[in-house]
Amino acid sequence: MFDQPAVLLDQDLIMLLVTGGHGTAEVPSPGLPAVRCGFRTLTADTLKELSPGLVVSGLMGPHFDALEVAERLQAIGYGGTYRIVADRLADPEMVQAEIADAAPGLDVRVSCRCG
Repeated sequence: MFDQPAVLLDQDLIMLLVTGGHGTAEVPSPGLPAVRCGFRTLTADTLKELSPGLVVSGLMGPHFDALEVAERLQAIGYGGTYRIVADRLADPEMVQAEIADAAPGLDVRVSCRCG
């Protein structure tokens, strides 16, 4: 679950889902248009082509973690919204703060299953 309901987001944005591997592919989505992007494909050219308004990844992925995604996004000039989805975390606020500190130009939020 994201921190912000989809109805509050601009309907023209593209959600970029960062995954393992390379390449990009459209993801069937009833809400926001979504594109899957392999971490290795996450480049300035990809961002320019897709112009995502929202980037989403898991906390950990194959061959990358959310801190690496945040650092890469910052390095290639993305200054938008980055949401991280995690399972259970003992201290999600600490994780969010660490990632936000590493990429101060991003709007970083961690969403996790609590309890």
